[in-house]
Amino acid sequence: MEGSSQRSGGPCAPTGPIGVIVGTQIAGALLTTGTDAGTKVPAEAAFTTGFAVTGVTAALGLLLVRATRVTRGTGTRGNAESARLVESSRTTETRV
Repeated sequence: MEGSSQRSGGPCAPTGPIGVIVGTQIAGALLTTGTDAGTKVPAEAAFTTGFAVTGVTAALGLLLVRATRVTRGTGTRGNAESARLVESSRTTETRV
């Protein structure tokens, strides 16, 4: 391990940068829409709306992850019993 700045690989790798790009565009649109007429400064309500949208998005993402997460010990990786079966078959193969 070189450090905590390692990148993930595979087909899910573009997910982070795409999320940053989309989030930045949404935040910019909210702040631009909430700019007071005649000024270049966004109103306080625009920042409040941005924080609310971010909070709702984070909560929905958390609920999605919790709903789709496979519980430990089940799923495609197997469980302790299947690990014992694999280990016993390996020792049988080496004895022959």
